[in-house]
Amino acid sequence: MLLKKYLVAAILMCVCLTLRAQTDAVLVRQCDSLNAIIDRTTDAATLASLYNQLAYKQLALSNNTKMIGAAEKSAAFANQAGLKDLVYDSHLLMARTYRNDDAPEEALHHYIAAQSALDRKTTEGSIADADIDTEIGQLFFNRGHYKRAAVDYGDALQVYKEQNLPDKIKQNTSSIAICNYQAGDYAKAAEYYQQLLDLHKKDNDRAAEKQTLRRLADIHQKLKQYDKAVDCYNNIADICSDEGDMSGYYDALNNIAYCQVLNGKYDDAMDVFLTITDSDEHRNSDPSQIAGEYTNIGLCYQNMGKNTECYDYLSRAAEIRKNIGQDKEYSQVNNIMALIYLKNKDLHNAELCCKEAVSAAEKCGDSQLRRDAYQTYNQVLQAMNEYDRALKYYQQFLSLRDSVQMRKTLDDKALADDLRKLTEAEKKWTDEVVEAEITDLTKRQLELQAEAQRRQNELLSKDLQLKELEQNKLKQQLALQEQQRLALIREKEYTDLQHKKELADAELVKKEAEEKMRQAEMQSLENEKKREQERLEAELDAQKAEKRQLALFLLLCGALLVGFLVIFFIVRRKNRILNEQKLEIEHINADLSTKNEEITMQKESLMMANEEISHMNEELEFQKREVEQQNKSITDSIVYAQRIQHAVCPSPEFLKELNFDYFMFFRPKEIVSGDFYWFYHEGDDVFAVAADCTGHGVPGAFMSMLGNSLLNKIVSERKIFEPSKILDILRDEVKKALHQEDLRSERKDGMDMSLAKINTKTLMLEFAAANNNGYIVRHYSKDEKELAEKDMDPKDMVKAVPDGYLRLKVLIADMMPIGVYIRDHIPFKSQKIQLRPGDTLYMSSDGYVDQFGGAHGTKFMSKNFKKMLLEIFPKPMPEQEKVVIDTHNNWKGDGIQLDDIIVLGLKIL
Repeated sequence: MLLKKYLVAAILMCVCLTLRAQTDAVLVRQCDSLNAIIDRTTDAATLASLYNQLAYKQLALSNNTKMIGAAEKSAAFANQAGLKDLVYDSHLLMARTYRNDDAPEEALHHYIAAQSALDRKTTEGSIADADIDTEIGQLFFNRGHYKRAAVDYGDALQVYKEQNLPDKIKQNTSSIAICNYQAGDYAKAAEYYQQLLDLHKKDNDRAAEKQTLRRLADIHQKLKQYDKAVDCYNNIADICSDEGDMSGYYDALNNIAYCQVLNGKYDDAMDVFLTITDSDEHRNSDPSQIAGEYTNIGLCYQNMGKNTECYDYLSRAAEIRKNIGQDKEYSQVNNIMALIYLKNKDLHNAELCCKEAVSAAEKCGDSQLRRDAYQTYNQVLQAMNEYDRALKYYQQFLSLRDSVQMRKTLDDKALADDLRKLTEAEKKWTDEVVEAEITDLTKRQLELQAEAQRRQNELLSKDLQLKELEQNKLKQQLALQEQQRLALIREKEYTDLQHKKELADAELVKKEAEEKMRQAEMQSLENEKKREQERLEAELDAQKAEKRQLALFLLLCGALLVGFLVIFFIVRRKNRILNEQKLEIEHINADLSTKNEEITMQKESLMMANEEISHMNEELEFQKREVEQQNKSITDSIVYAQRIQHAVCPSPEFLKELNFDYFMFFRPKEIVSGDFYWFYHEGDDVFAVAADCTGHGVPGAFMSMLGNSLLNKIVSERKIFEPSKILDILRDEVKKALHQEDLRSERKDGMDMSLAKINTKTLMLEFAAANNNGYIVRHYSKDEKELAEKDMDPKDMVKAVPDGYLRLKVLIADMMPIGVYIRDHIPFKSQKIQLRPGDTLYMSSDGYVDQFGGAHGTKFMSKNFKKMLLEIFPKPMPEQEKVVIDTHNNWKGDGIQLDDIIVLGLKIL
């Protein structure tokens, strides 16, 4: 049976080789044919096309040297003929070939040449340019230059988003995320993986969604954001459960439990581990997966102080790894057990585990594992006072560590040298392309000037022709006038002849009229005779008519008599019917009388009910007046509290005396506010605060009064002037005032805050914030473009204006409140920025950006807020305030304000 399989495989291989040989032979004949045609051709455009075809044939034959030669000639002839598409295609073909042949500098040369041949003003050109940026990014990525690769991928991604190309958007978003991950910038990697996850959810690509969630979970673990990692694994578990992938489901549960161990939630972790181990599917799982779960359970028990259970599960994991031949994992588990035994002073078992760890590590040849195993064995032997043996393993550990460090140093240096060479080559080729474009532009300008001169000569020639035509036209007009004069003479002669004819016609008409008069007299006599005869006939007709009228009169009298008789009988019948109807009406009236009595009784009942309702209305009216009086009393108290709140918050008017200008949009959701502002001046330092307390209305106002009072105490009384230290102390004081012992406390109130300190002499800004970002907008002149775009964060924005550029820099806040929180042991951080005259600092609460409204009833969002700040920056501060208020009102429309609002702008004059 095995022999038959080998025989079939050999036959298939022979067939494939035969087909390949036949294909290669066809390609060789085609190349020869193209070369023969090229030898007979002189036209540059045709040669460019033929060499391009030849290059692709040579590529199919894997003859890269001949392919590059053909592509170079195609590009040269295409340049000569002005065929930009062939120039682009030939250079791109060479760039990809050099990239595959590990010649990155040459590849960059041809990528840049291909880009220079594109018309980026067209949609196709901009997309092709972005595709080349993507390939350049891949070139840098393959050589380990991840930060640089992310830049190229990002440039291409911007174009793909503008052109709405979903597949390419996902591809480059994934590439940027991987670049940031490889470069160790896990925060940025998480940001792009989140964008990628949203795209996969939109496409309902569950497999890609799971893969992205695993990457996100890994990043959150590295950032020690264990709760976020647990959320990711929960989502993976849900998807696996829906798909029936029980192996993936239990793997996700195992990772959830491991994250809970890392987060110190050992009881929660153990609940999940027991869920896994108690399931029927767990017994049939992959042994490697079971071993991983047992390792995690053992570590959880170790952290819980349950050493017996810890050793039991770790031993099970080690046994499974050994049985399935996983030397690397077997070494890791034994190394962990050795460290735990060492910690618990069980040196005998620690040494046994060390021996197993060293043996397995040496067997699999992993230098990292060997280094870890040697280091642990050294510690165990030192604890056993066997210093000679310990020295041996320590020397081996040092040798491996130094070797790894040396290799890493050399690799880093080689990587830096490679990036430098590529950057220099890229700059060189870019400069050459720019110079070539300048030369080409100069040539085109000269050609345009020559064309303009040629057109001017043509215009002069046409002008002479036009003058000649005008002279001919004048001669034609003179000839036409002569013809018109002769026509007038002929017309006068015709008019005289016509007049003579009219006189002759008039004489003839006169004679005809006399003849007609004679005939009329004869006709009149004949008519008189006819009228006499008609009169006699009329008298006879009149006599006949009188006889007919008498007969008609007698007939009419008879008809009237018959009519009177008919009317008499009809009236008599109708009277009888009316009598019958009268009797029916009398019966109906009797029924109506009875019903009227019933209605009268019902009316009396309704009157009694109305009297009761009237009494109830009087009582309700009395209660209403009492409620209104109470509401008025409460409202008056709150209004008075509002005056107290405004009086407590210090006025910022003193800022104008210190060379600052400002505006402040402060609008409570109700009468009093949970947002508050605070200003303070001491020496050369000015402090400004915009804060958002938990809640709004009266509860929020109490919190704002507490915050205001504590700031005065910390800064004014205790003279604490460092912004981060102020927030640390303020957090402790708020927790103490609200009796917030830990996260289980029911009182989780607190506040978000932006705090800025500006030195009026040096203009140095120190900024610290809890959850509330700040914003600095600065103007740069036209020659400061590179400075304006330097060190850009993804949240920053740059806008071109007629006189230069506006740069909005986001001052990132610490993502934790002033109050009890899971990370409230971590101190707040300050950041320093050197301001310059004209800069404007903006601080706000989240009430402005979280307001619902607009055409679709959505939140205003921070993106629109930043765009608005860039728009209003050039305006005076009163006008800025008006735009901020009008924008909020227009966005909110007829809706309700959802939260307190504060927006503060502070400008350096």
